[in-house]
Amino acid sequence: MNLERTWQEGGEGKLNLTGADSLLSRGGEDGLLAWRVLKEKEESKGVTWWVYMIRCGDGSLYTGIATDVVRRFLEHESQGPRGAKYTRGKLPLELVYQQEVGTRSEACKEELRIKSLTRAQKMKLLG
Repeated sequence: MNLERTWQEGGEGKLNLTGADSLLSRGGEDGLLAWRVLKEKEESKGVTWWVYMIRCGDGSLYTGIATDVVRRFLEHESQGPRGAKYTRGKLPLELVYQQEVGTRSEACKEELRIKSLTRAQKMKLLG
């Protein structure tokens, strides 16, 4: 499958992302190309990424990234397979922080920065 040609000729909405995801998981040159295609598609749509924090019922804090924080929070709250394993069984959940970051790469970096903070520093960030 020539993803680069498919992306260039297919235009908006004609790229099979499932195929790209499977190539991405294989790695190598195909995986790198799939990553580039997905990244270009994301950037062309102007997708904005967010970092968010959830306070769990046991008082612990969970940090994650998403393009739609409300949808992602509801996935965690539903306790279903799309929510993080960490938040399961820790109801009630409360969305306590969200910050618009920009690209996925920037969101991942900010998530890592926040996760490396001490609890006291995280509480100060929450205000």
